[in-house]
Amino acid sequence: MTADVDGPSAGVFATYFNGGFSVDASLKVDFLRLDERFSDLLPFTANIIGGALLAPATVPFSGSGSTDLTNVTVAANLNYRFPVSTAFWIEPTVGVQYVSTNYDGDAAFLGLDDGHVLRIQGGARFGFSVYEAGATRITATLTTLAYSNVEVSGGFIAGAGFGASELLGRADEGKVRGQAIAALNIELGNGLSSFVQADVRGGDDLVGYGGRIGLRYEW
Repeated sequence: MTADVDGPSAGVFATYFNGGFSVDASLKVDFLRLDERFSDLLPFTANIIGGALLAPATVPFSGSGSTDLTNVTVAANLNYRFPVSTAFWIEPTVGVQYVSTNYDGDAAFLGLDDGHVLRIQGGARFGFSVYEAGATRITATLTTLAYSNVEVSGGFIAGAGFGASELLGRADEGKVRGQAIAALNIELGNGLSSFVQADVRGGDDLVGYGGRIGLRYEW
């Protein structure tokens, strides 16, 4: 089975700093289209029809379907940065994410129903100042996390707050996963910055990876 998810998103993000302590929170709404395609082989054992013995056989079976959905993600993190040197710092972090997924009525034909997932995570972020001259500053970070979906209901689509999107099922509930996120942030001055990010995650019966590139303007 393959599934493609695409659509626009809108959201807000806020951060509060006080010395080494910081807290950040985000709210994001995705307006998505889900397209699924599957192919299978249906096995049939030996049968007797009209006195004739038919040998076991497999019959190919395939299909596809689509539905729209609205995804609401709320995430928050607590962080505390410890400077090791003028160019290197370590920042422990803990966070929580709640995702609510609401499908159109035709999702029942795909075996999907409205759902949600509650995720908790903890780990540390390591930062290193690569280059700094005038208004230009380049910073590299590596974030290592352990996370778990402690409560799962229905057919949810998680993502955004903690990295690349992933389509998961109820069987993921309670399992502890690991994730590593490497990022390069380039501040160009006058509120303009860009970033490149790659992440890999895995654990019991799961291996995933993703990447992002973007441009930001702050005012």
